Amino acid sequence: MVTAPDAWSGLTLAVSVILKLGLVVALIYASLYLLRRWQSGAFDPARRQVTIVESARLTPRQALHLVRAGERLLLIGATDQSLTLLAEVEPRPAEAQPTPALPAARLPDFAAALSRALAWPARSGAEAKDEK
Repeated sequence: MVTAPDAWSGLTLAVSVILKLGLVVALIYASLYLLRRWQSGAFDPARRQVTIVESARLTPRQALHLVRAGERLLLIGATDQSLTLLAEVEPRPAEAQPTPALPAARLPDFAAALSRALAWPARSGAEAKDEK
């Protein structure tokens, strides 16, 4: 026959073991998370000397990588078997980056339409009919 104090002691022992096991599992996951962040350099990005700026896949087995190593910017070709330095690229300043150009033929049309639209309420009905 099981007495009441023995049943409660068994239940508290089981709850205690489950809580301690949960704490150990949580500590393992937290340690793995911190280890991954530390290995990726997330804690001190200023110390990282080599970063991949951009990558472009050419085929499933070939890619181009733009890599910043210190102050140098390198274009590297990568295959399954080798890495090849293709060129050293001059970094562009932010203000020197090209902006998409609009066709010159469309600019006067837009400017004329905009000026007509802005002046529309100020014009009389007779002026608008004369333009047509």
